[in-house]
Amino acid sequence: MTRTGDSIWLNDTLVPAADTERLLTGCSIYADVATIDYRPLYLTAQLACAASSYETLYGLHPACDVTAIRRRILHLQERNRLPRQGNTLRLFFLPPAVEERTLRQPDLLIVCAETTICHSYETMSLRPTALLVNYEVPFAGHRTSLSLAADRYMQEFARSKDFHLALHVNRANRLVSCGDYPVGVVREGRLTLPQLPAEAPKSVERRLLEQACSLADLPVETRDLPAEELAEADEVLVFGPHGLHAVLSCSEHYYYNLAARRLDRTLARLTAEGLKA
Repeated sequence: MTRTGDSIWLNDTLVPAADTERLLTGCSIYADVATIDYRPLYLTAQLACAASSYETLYGLHPACDVTAIRRRILHLQERNRLPRQGNTLRLFFLPPAVEERTLRQPDLLIVCAETTICHSYETMSLRPTALLVNYEVPFAGHRTSLSLAADRYMQEFARSKDFHLALHVNRANRLVSCGDYPVGVVREGRLTLPQLPAEAPKSVERRLLEQACSLADLPVETRDLPAEELAEADEVLVFGPHGLHAVLSCSEHYYYNLAARRLDRTLARLTAEGLKA
């Protein structure tokens, strides 16, 4: 269920959610922060990842007051009366005018994006069907307003074709991601993750997937991943804001979820560590 709420944070001021024209038409860097019982997971790491992208693309490292942002996230959920289990808040770094971008800090916008029934990182009980979608996004590997718009469009396109989600394949026919979230292929007891683009930061979710594999003794490799290898995969896994999706099928190929079950046993630990971070 998607819910936008009645208010949003813009810097240190609560403003009506309708005041989003700049967000809808402008450039920005974003981070998705999952919460459990209103408490953010891996907030410091999510902000650091977004700040790295902002510095790469706009030439200025944004200052992030983690304590203040944590407080605003709590206040916003309470004000918008969101359920206390699982929520996702989206934080946008909005750059100033071009001539000021290396001189002035970006504005910070915080909105309520989504609610779930999750009470921790979990392996989702619904195993999604996936559609391969072929497209390119500028500044690949960075979470931008452009990548977010492309993902929304492609996910909606997949649902219109009666699939649950879209897997991103680039023009070289290499598997990239599921929107801005990591996707991996399991074959013969090993997880393969696509190669990251140059200068792109490693997302928090990708690091969590790698950590879960380490805890579960599942080897991980990183390389270019041709889409044709999906036909030979044992499993296809996606790590999103609230945990793991074990894909049921893609391009008429069906997959197991044995590795997903092994990884599921690590998610409680990742949740506990994330609430402290």
